[in-house]
Amino acid sequence: MSNVNIQEFKILSDNRFNELCSVLGVSKQCVYAPDRKVIEKAFRRAALKCHPDKGGDPVVFKKLNDAYNKLIGHVQKLEQQVEAEELSNSILIEISKVSVKKWVEKLNNRYGWHKTENCKSIIFEGPYKQFMGRSVNTGNLTLVLYEDPPDGIPKIHVRSKKYMAWIAEAGLPVHMHVEKVRFLLQSEAKV
Repeated sequence: MSNVNIQEFKILSDNRFNELCSVLGVSKQCVYAPDRKVIEKAFRRAALKCHPDKGGDPVVFKKLNDAYNKLIGHVQKLEQQVEAEELSNSILIEISKVSVKKWVEKLNNRYGWHKTENCKSIIFEGPYKQFMGRSVNTGNLTLVLYEDPPDGIPKIHVRSKKYMAWIAEAGLPVHMHVEKVRFLLQSEAKV
């Protein structure tokens, strides 16, 4: 599968997904949230039984391999869609190195500092209510502070469908340089 381009794969229909799962002997999988580990385990189990080197039928093995590749491609496309949606609902705000301490204090006073094990930079993660704008719950908000990114410019990563409401409420200047988070993620992947 490593030599196959992800762009060749597509999201499968419900019927096609269930058909390919039955080839692998997998049941009770949701087409919109399939469990990759279950699919991989079923493929390995079935491949051991019908591999041509083990005396199995090459035609059956090819059908099994094709079903596995299409299912894994489906899973990867779903993950790609989730990532694209997350990118469209987030923004990076570059801040100066000297103002990092002030931002930490400001955000800590407003939201508290909720560090988690998997990301030591998370400032806040939870439901967000816009206090200045009619107290309407605007959804989940995640604030992450990157103090030492590869380009050396500290950034606040705001993930929320209503990030513009957060920017207005936080009183950020409108002339502040902002860019989509994609560039940070690409630079982290290169490191």
